[in-house]
Parts: sequence; structure tokens; C-alpha cells
Amino acid sequence: QETISNITGISRLSPQVYIGSLNTSRTSLVAFDPQTDFAVLPWLDMRPSTIQSNDAFAGSGTGLTSGQILHVKGLTLKVVGVLGQTNSSIDRAIFFPIQTAYKIAQDGKGDFPFKAGQVSVIFVKLKPDYPPEIIARDIGLRIPDFRVTVALGIERRASLEIGGLPIYQLLVESVVGAALVVLVAFLFSTTINERKRQLGLLRSVGASKRFIFWLVLIEACLIALIGSVAGLGIGSALVYFGEVSLIHLFKISYLQPSLFDVLLLMGPSILLGVGIGAVAALYPAVMASRLDPYEAIRGGE
Repeated sequence: QETISNITGISRLSPQVYIGSLNTSRTSLVAFDPQTDFAVLPWLDMRPSTIQSNDAFAGSGTGLTSGQILHVKGLTLKVVGVLGQTNSSIDRAIFFPIQTAYKIAQDGKGDFPFKAGQVSVIFVKLKPDYPPEIIARDIGLRIPDFRVTVALGIERRASLEIGGLPIYQLLVESVVGAALVVLVAFLFSTTINERKRQLGLLRSVGASKRFIFWLVLIEACLIALIGSVAGLGIGSALVYFGEVSLIHLFKISYLQPSLFDVLLLMGPSILLGVGIGAVAALYPAVMASRLDPYEAIRGGE
């Protein structure tokens, strides 16, 4: 840390130690330095001086709440804060003071794979207008054993990897949507042709053209609603239970969205599905409303 801090352009340093994963989940246990931290505490309204040795801070994806007591790896921690959602690995981590980790490691009371004073990662914050790539090169030259990762580079690589996905997804959805409109319109036209007699009977007993039109259109919307809900349910189940396969297939990290996010995405998707069904059924509905009662009954026979 002293070597890195002497490099021109570096504003702050903060070490962290990776303790391990909890046995019951994918949650990581990480020790951090509250006195120098600038990556964890900004998500909380807390001062470093108020943090006790056994205090812990849980990520939003751990399922923990303030006040819970944890007994892990020889530690007894009390959750005193829950971090805001970051959509990163922080959401699946529990943080506690690094001084506590060092003390446990020194006393030999905990199952820790490190010694007091060792670190897993050092976060570096730069001064304004200093290029991250140049600082990263300087760090690599002074400490060859360290692997330097530039956060900006991660962001750029991720942007390049996923930048084309929205366009590709929009193109695929447009093609599939157009095909669905044609398919549903064909199916409803066939259905109406087979139900000419019933529609003719309705017209003969006083049903108006408007009634027939809305009857067919509402039926199409109901079928589209049921299909959309069923499709989204099956798709969500496949994504939820196939998380490991998705990670290996696409070679990317995957974070399960929250229930609120899922519902937020499902609402417009269901409306889109019902809208496609309604558009596809417009022509069959118009044709059904224009059927001559006598011709429809005779044609149905």
C-alpha cells in the first residue's frame, strides 16, 4: 500500500480481504477497512468512527436484514446495515471490519485462508484528470506480482459485449412479432370460417355488427392474455432454474432480478402480447361482423 500510495495521481487506497463463501449460499464474506473505504460505505449513511468490530453490512441480494446475528467462520457478526442495490457482486457480499479479520487470523480462532496483514485486493481512487491506464501501468511496473484491473476498462469491455444485444433483440422481436400477427390472423380467419353458422345465428336473432366485431376481438385478447402469462411464467422458470447453464453458455455473470423488476418487465410484455393479439384479430373481426346472416347459416351447414 505504501508503494502504491507514492505513485503520482493516486488519491486514496483501501484494502479488502476475501474470506470465502458461506456454505448455505453464494454469499461472499469480505473484510474491508472502514477508515479508508470509498466503495462500500458510500451506499450507507454511516461514519467510519461509529462502526464496531463485530458490525457487518449485507448486500441487497443476501436476504439479510438489520439486526440479524451471523455465526460464520469463527466470527459473530451483527448486521447493522443493508447496502443499496448495485447490480454487481457487492449485492451478494457481507462486509465487516478488516481489523476484526486480522485479529481472528492472528489468534488462530477462525477458519481463515490468510495471515494478518495480507490483502486480496486494493482499491485505488485517482485524482481528477489522471488517466487510469497510465496509473495502472505504473502500478504494474512497481509491483509486478499484482494484477491491475482498470474499472473503466471493465465498463468499456462490458459495453462492447452487450452493446449489440438491444439492437439484435429488437430485430428478433420485430420479426417474431410480425410473424405472430400473420399467424394469429390466419388462425382466427380459419376459426371464424368454421363458426359461420353460429355467427349467422347470432346475427339472425338480433346481434349487431358491432357486437360480433367486439365478440371476436375480446376473444382474441383473452387468448393472447392467457398465452402471454403462460409464456412469461414458463420463460421465467427456465431462466431462474437455468442460471448455471446461462452463465456457462454466454460466459457472463448473471444476477437474478428482484421480484419488483420482474413484475415491471412482465407488465409491458403482457400488454404487448395482448396488443399483438388484438391487431392480428382486427381483420377476422371485421370480416365476421360483415357476414350476411342467411349466407353464413347456409355456408355453415
